Amino acid sequence: MTISKHSAPFSSFKDPADFQRLRGVFEAAGYCNTNVLEKLGVRDFPSIRGSDVSLLLSKTGGGTALDTIIRLFLIEVPCDIENMKLAFQPLKLEALAETGLIRITGTSAEAAIKLLPHNDLFITFDQTRMLQTGHRQNYVMGIGSSTLTLSNLTIRKRSRQTLDLGAGCGIHAFMAAKHSERVIAVDLNPRAVQIASFNARLNGLSNVECLEGDLFAPVKGQKFDLVITNPPFVISPETRYIYRDGGLEADQLCRKIVREVPQYLNEGGYCQILCNWIEPHGQE
Repeated sequence: MTISKHSAPFSSFKDPADFQRLRGVFEAAGYCNTNVLEKLGVRDFPSIRGSDVSLLLSKTGGGTALDTIIRLFLIEVPCDIENMKLAFQPLKLEALAETGLIRITGTSAEAAIKLLPHNDLFITFDQTRMLQTGHRQNYVMGIGSSTLTLSNLTIRKRSRQTLDLGAGCGIHAFMAAKHSERVIAVDLNPRAVQIASFNARLNGLSNVECLEGDLFAPVKGQKFDLVITNPPFVISPETRYIYRDGGLEADQLCRKIVREVPQYLNEGGYCQILCNWIEPHGQE
């Protein structure tokens, strides 16, 4: 599969202390699932639709830091620079712009990427509008229904070393970090590796390492107590998106993972994979 350049620059803060400052801004503002959903009057983030913007703006018009952050990263509308400065202090807006989190234009700023709370984590991933651009192949998905399915089924026992294969934004690696001594997150998409690395540092997870590479290549010869993988399992002739299309015929990518993973597991280890598979006509 050919890798194209990612859509926009994305990097870490020049000052490492800005990761802690940004998390502190979110915590001080009360930017968490419960507060956001209560303020907006919705059950969950997926239930928010583009047609709801006028209603959502009316519910976030109080000028608080939480209102500004919701408008910026969730509703995805331009925000007044002065309100932004107040909401993000002591963090400088220029630092946010340098990482690729926001774009500043005149007296307003808008988000260049999504950044949402998920339980006690803050997760950065791409806006869906990127799927309509020429850079759509490198789109980094957020927390979808498949993410929740796999995370709810994952065995959460102590692990010496865990592998998140096809990590995307890194959400499975971060949840595993709580019960693992070390976690390695691997993805073929260089933009996913950048975003997952940023997320790991934003959440203060020093036991997570993010590596770029194809399937098991970056961890060749290593062993794991747990391998978690939500690979690009969609069965179709498409090769449009790295996060969705495996680039191999039918269900060959999932077969390849299942056949190769035993050599990477410690005795008693688990591999938990979300996948689709072919049922050929006339066969069991």
